[in-house]
Amino acid sequence: MSGGANQAARGAAPGGARLLAGLRAGKSLARVWMEERLGGLSVSGRVLDLGGGGARNHERLDLEAGSHVFTTDIRAAGRPSFVADAESALPIRDRALDAVLLLNVLEHSYHHRQLLEEVARVLRPGGVLYLYVPFLYPRHTAAYETFLVDDHFRYGPQTLRRLLAESGFAGPVDVEACGFGAFTAAASIAALGLPGRWLRLAIHAVGLGADRWIALWRGRRAGDSAALEWPMAFWVEAVR
Repeated sequence: MSGGANQAARGAAPGGARLLAGLRAGKSLARVWMEERLGGLSVSGRVLDLGGGGARNHERLDLEAGSHVFTTDIRAAGRPSFVADAESALPIRDRALDAVLLLNVLEHSYHHRQLLEEVARVLRPGGVLYLYVPFLYPRHTAAYETFLVDDHFRYGPQTLRRLLAESGFAGPVDVEACGFGAFTAAASIAALGLPGRWLRLAIHAVGLGADRWIALWRGRRAGDSAALEWPMAFWVEAVR
């Protein structure tokens, strides 16, 4: 884990081939980035995918032999290991887990501090929370008249660090900004409402191309901080 104490880091962006494959599959750029991070994780022991539903994001992890993954969700439809409300007490004993995945869940929790405290309770000292939250992204429950959970919050790097520290995470907290710049962020949001896979690919290509040109121009002057200024999401690794 790395990253400054007061600023989000920027990790390596997804490779061009994987980025294109994800967009062709109809995934958002933010999801492609999240899946890239998951695919690079080597995790061992007892792992909880909290609120993952039927997404089964944990299947992208590089799990060491003998590891075991539990899943939980508010709905039984995704066949989790057990059904539980993320804002309530988890049916897991204290310090029982080595890692927890909390992916695109925290923003749906109105009592987010309570949720993080519960995660800290079930993690062993030295255990790791892998957290992913959107930032420049539409309110993704707006299309539903009724939804089990709402889309309540957006979090910046300092907010995330403060919430985690106040919730019992005493170890290092690494926050990575996921993004390329303003035009890519705008293109990603616009693409979500466009019909047709090729039209969505085209608008992404325009956004990515514009941000790459701007990054080259900025690089000759003050460096490229576009991902930190226009993050689509944040990837966080927090040690208990």
